Order: sequence, then C-alpha cells, then structure tokens
Amino acid sequence: MQPPVICHPVGTRTPAIYAYRGPVPTIYDDWQAVLDAHANPRPHARLSNGRLDGAVAAATVSVDPQASEPVYFADNLYGATAWTPAGPDGSSWQRADTAEMRLMIAPLLAPGQAAEIRLPLAGSPPAVRVLLAGSWLDMSR
Repeated sequence: MQPPVICHPVGTRTPAIYAYRGPVPTIYDDWQAVLDAHANPRPHARLSNGRLDGAVAAATVSVDPQASEPVYFADNLYGATAWTPAGPDGSSWQRADTAEMRLMIAPLLAPGQAAEIRLPLAGSPPAVRVLLAGSWLDMSR
C-alpha cells in the first residue's frame, strides 16, 4: 500500500488526505498534488521580488502589460498561499501562512499594474514557496 498524499486545503489548518495509488510520491509529485488541488490559473498574473521579512512572506504580483483585460483575484491577498516542505524527508507540503480569514474583496489588476502581497507566516520558516494563480515563487532567508 502506498502512503497517502497529505496537504492542507486552502482556508484550513486541518490536513486532508488524498488517496494515492501509484509509485511512492516524491516532493515534486506532492507539489503537483498541491497545484492540482489549489491552483486557480490566471495566465497573465506573475509573482516577483519575493522576500522573507520576519514572519511575513512578501512578493509583488503583477499583470502582464500585454494582457487583453484586467485580472480578477479571489481575495485581498490575491489568492496567494505559502507552503513549506514537511515530513521527515520533506516529501510532503504543508501550509505555512496563517491567513485563514481573508476579506472577500475581489481586487483586480489592469494590464501592467502591480501590487505587493504580505502573507503572515506561522513562525519564521527558513524557506517557503508562495503559490499564486498556478505559478509559484521560492523564497529563502
């Protein structure tokens, strides 16, 4: 029997267990499971300028100047979530941000616009991966 893939669904700190019936997952397979469960693709949205500032992951979200229309986001943090490798061998992922309560304001960015996001983190992890709109940005201290 293969081990389950475990991750935390967006908006909760309770792990969900996904049945997995294939080869033993690697950290890359498990990250794909996180993407499949939580990615909300917005092809023109980009993350850049990532940095860890104490217990906050900060980054710039921008919209490609060539986009044909504004990009709408799910909440005041642009739908971004932070993740860290977990488990004894680092082969699973867990939520690292503590932004469980989000304002249900659907911000939009016009082509060429940018905004800073600041995700509060649980503690001060040495590295995080921030997921936004189907893409991610790795940050380390």
